[in-house]
Amino acid sequence: MLPKNLKLLLFFFLLPGIGSYAQTSAKRNNTLLWQVSGNGLKQPSYIFGSYHLAGKNFIDTLPKVLEAFNKTSGVMGEIVLTDAASLMQKVFPFIAMEKGTIADVLTAEEYTEVDQALQKLPGAAKLDMLKTLKPAAIQVTIAGMVAPNNVTESNPALDQYFQDEAKRTGKMIRGLETVEEQSAILFNTPIARQKEQLLKTVREIDKCRKESAQLFNAYKAANLEALEKSLSGYEDYTTAELNDILYDRNKKWAGKVPGVMEAGPTFFVVGAGHLPGEKGLLSLLKKAGYTVKPMSTR
Repeated sequence: MLPKNLKLLLFFFLLPGIGSYAQTSAKRNNTLLWQVSGNGLKQPSYIFGSYHLAGKNFIDTLPKVLEAFNKTSGVMGEIVLTDAASLMQKVFPFIAMEKGTIADVLTAEEYTEVDQALQKLPGAAKLDMLKTLKPAAIQVTIAGMVAPNNVTESNPALDQYFQDEAKRTGKMIRGLETVEEQSAILFNTPIARQKEQLLKTVREIDKCRKESAQLFNAYKAANLEALEKSLSGYEDYTTAELNDILYDRNKKWAGKVPGVMEAGPTFFVVGAGHLPGEKGLLSLLKKAGYTVKPMSTR
């Protein structure tokens, strides 16, 4: 059995930086919406920082975001969101154990430890129900269970909402990477390393829950400074892993964005963790010669 909300859990994993936040007070340039213009563009495009487990009702409090969306002719997300069945078909080869089960990776004591942790969480499940999944996929499942999440069928995730609206209004929909590319980055690390991170999450579940709540509060405050500080001090990933998950992808995306913007004004939706810092998407576009301007969301 696979977690029903795998799509949302996959997105959650792409918003790194769930470290400690010293403050959540927003500053003038702290916003989730940025305008990109200049450098030969005929019309500006916009970049919106998403929290992948926040629902559409969050946008209802940010009317200027929809105004920017309505000025564009296309939407570009991290991936193109298809129906759940198609997405599952593409993701499954990356999250499934190549041989054996999770019981072949964990000791008997560790198996019991993870199983008991799962059963204490909202949407409780026995580890036996997830036994064909890699440790990283189980870790993502647990992280998603403890994270703030108000997504429902009637309140779709932000990324899904914007693509649904694009489809409804006839806008072009594109992805910065494929589902397969994204999944390979997330789930193809060595099994021993995946096991280490799974056990760390289980053993620090209260810390994970607290930091996830702090992350969401920082997001709601549009505090990109807090996100940047968290990323620079994050200890759960090695430098190489953080490069793979975040910075190398930012570089690739920054290389694709110009051609898309030249073809027409576009509304980009990416995890907010990809925006701040010298290696963030906003800075990379500035270095490429574009004017990147913070926009009011209310």
